[in-house]
Amino acid sequence: MDGTKSGRTLRRELAWCWTVPVPKPPATGEIYDQLFLDGTQIAYRWTLLIACNQARQVVAWQWATSETSAAYQALISGLAPPRVVTVDGASGTLKAIKTLWGDQTRVQRCLIHVHRNNREDLTGSAEGIGDICCG
Repeated sequence: MDGTKSGRTLRRELAWCWTVPVPKPPATGEIYDQLFLDGTQIAYRWTLLIACNQARQVVAWQWATSETSAAYQALISGLAPPRVVTVDGASGTLKAIKTLWGDQTRVQRCLIHVHRNNREDLTGSAEGIGDICCG
């Protein structure tokens, strides 16, 4: 960084950062009024799936290769069914909710994702529209 070490030396010295175990939030059995489910693409084709409560606290997270039904099932399998879940509308998310929670949880589409999809469909660009579901 400051020119005194090579990139390889710096990577070797910081390698421990990539092996620090990050504990998952404990499954408390709490029934939330609302959960927000979304995924974000990370470098090297990884996807981080997150479940946040209405207070914007992460209650579950899951690494995946993509936003599939199986990945979302792994994310929400330890959670009690909320009253309402807000999602981006991806088919994998909807299938996982239906499989694990059935019809007891109402599904709401995130307005930011609806707006982004409409803008993409109409203009070919969603530039300037951020992902703010979980804060």
